[in-house]
Amino acid sequence: MSRSLLGLAAEGYLEKVETGKYKATPFTEIPQAEFLKALARASKMDSTRQRDLSEIARLKQNNDVMRAKLLAAIAERDHYLAALKQHGIDAGPAPVPAAAPTGGAPSAMPNAPSPEPATAGSPTPSGDGGAAGS
Repeated sequence: MSRSLLGLAAEGYLEKVETGKYKATPFTEIPQAEFLKALARASKMDSTRQRDLSEIARLKQNNDVMRAKLLAAIAERDHYLAALKQHGIDAGPAPVPAAAPTGGAPSAMPNAPSPEPATAGSPTPSGDGGAAGS
């Protein structure tokens, strides 16, 4: 019976309100044939559905962990900003997020010149042919 209830909850016909208590969609809103099909699907749990449900549970847990880490990082940032402010240090403007590359394949620096290998007789940036260090 519990597997059927879990299946109906997955179908959206039951909603968990609190521990051990569920709220059901009124039967007047659900056609009988649709409910019977949902109950049949809910009572037999195929492997794909089971895998999907476990994947959803894993992703929800991962989301909770990431949210906790994000909240901890924000609290740490606020702590350090408060310490800077307490000592009269200006933290400066908030950083601006980097713009996402548009178009083709991303590159590290699109306008950067490619470095050329140095040869023995090539001039140095000082223009003395490499004799500045001699």
